[in-house]
Amino acid sequence: PLYEQCVTLVAKNVHRWRFAEFDKSFPDFIKEIDNPPCLLEALSIRDSEIPADCKLFQGWSSKLQELRLTCVTLPPDFAALVGLTVLRLRNVTQAHADGGNLPMAIEMVRRALEACPNLVDLFLGGRFTISEGRATTKPVVLDELQKLCLYAEQDQNGALLSLIDAENCSNFKIRFRARLDEKPQEWNWSTYLQILRRAGALRIHVPGSYPYICIESMEGPCRVDIFYSDERHGSYEAQQAVYSVMEAILVEVEKDSALTNPIELSFGHVVVPRPGCRIPDPAWLRLLKFLQEPIVDPSSGKNRWRLPHLNSISLLDERWLKGYLKQFVTAREVAFEGQTVDRITEILLGYPTKDRTDIFSEVMDYDGEIP
Repeated sequence: PLYEQCVTLVAKNVHRWRFAEFDKSFPDFIKEIDNPPCLLEALSIRDSEIPADCKLFQGWSSKLQELRLTCVTLPPDFAALVGLTVLRLRNVTQAHADGGNLPMAIEMVRRALEACPNLVDLFLGGRFTISEGRATTKPVVLDELQKLCLYAEQDQNGALLSLIDAENCSNFKIRFRARLDEKPQEWNWSTYLQILRRAGALRIHVPGSYPYICIESMEGPCRVDIFYSDERHGSYEAQQAVYSVMEAILVEVEKDSALTNPIELSFGHVVVPRPGCRIPDPAWLRLLKFLQEPIVDPSSGKNRWRLPHLNSISLLDERWLKGYLKQFVTAREVAFEGQTVDRITEILLGYPTKDRTDIFSEVMDYDGEIP
C-alpha cells in the first residue's frame, strides 16, 4: 500500500516533472498518469516496455531535450524521438504486430536522427536489425554533434557509421564485440575525421597489450577511442582488430593530403614478438612499420611520408624498443622532393604526469640486435 500511495502521489504531479528516471517500476507509474508532462526536459527508462498508448509520450513535450533508453521495448511506429539534443539507445527492441520483438531497426535509427538535427550527444549500443539489400542513402547531417559512442554488437558499427555526417564531432568512441574480421577500411570515416585535421597537436597512444588505442588532441577537446571487449578472444587477437581500425582511420584522414598536425607517438608497456612465432606483430610494432614505409601521393604521384610532422615519441619501457626505434627514426630521415618533414628529435621515457627522461641519444647509439 505504501508503494502504491507513493506512485500515485508522484504520478499526480507529472505536470511538475522536469527530470524523470524509471526502471522496472515504469509500468506502475504509467497506469497512474492522466496527462502528459509539459515541463519534462530529461527522461531515462530502463528494463521496461513502453505501451503504445503511453500518456507520457502523448502530446509530446517540446521541452524534452534528453532521452536515454536501456533494455527497453518500443511500440510499433514509436514517434517520440524528435527534437532531442541527447539520445542514448542501448539494447532497444521494437514490438511487432505478430507479438514478437526484434532489435531496433536501423531505419528507425535513421528517422530518429533526421528528427533530431541538433543532437549534441549520441550513443548507439547493442544489436540492431539491418534489412537485407538495404538501399544506400546519404548520411544524416548532424552539424552540432560533439560526442558519438558506437557500442554495436557483431559487425554493425560500419552500418551505423554510414548513417551519420558529423564532421564537427570532437569525441568519438567505438567498441567491438563478437567478431574480429570486420573490414574498417571499407567504412565511412571521412566525416568524423575532419576534426582531427583541425585539432592541433595530436597524440597516438598504444597502451601495450590491452585492446585499446586512442588518438587525442594535446591542445583541446578532440579524442577518438577504439577498443575491443569480448571475453571469447584473447587480448592479443583483440588488439590486432583494434589496430586495423586505427590504421583505417590514419589512411582515411590522409587520403587526399598529409596531416599538418604535430604528432607524438605514445607507447605503454609493450609486448615483444618472440623469435620464430608465426603470429602478427603486436600493434605498436605494426604502427612503426606502417609509418616507416613511404606511400605515393595521389595528387603528385611522388613518394611521401605519412604523418610528416611526427616529431616525438614517448615510452613507459625502453628495454626492448631501442633497436626498433633506431630503425624507425633512421628510415624516416630520408627526404622526398616537395615534402617538408619534421625530424624526430626526442624520445621521452616515463609517465606523462611525471618528469620524463629524453633517451634519444641512447636510442641512436644503440648497436645491439633487434629481437
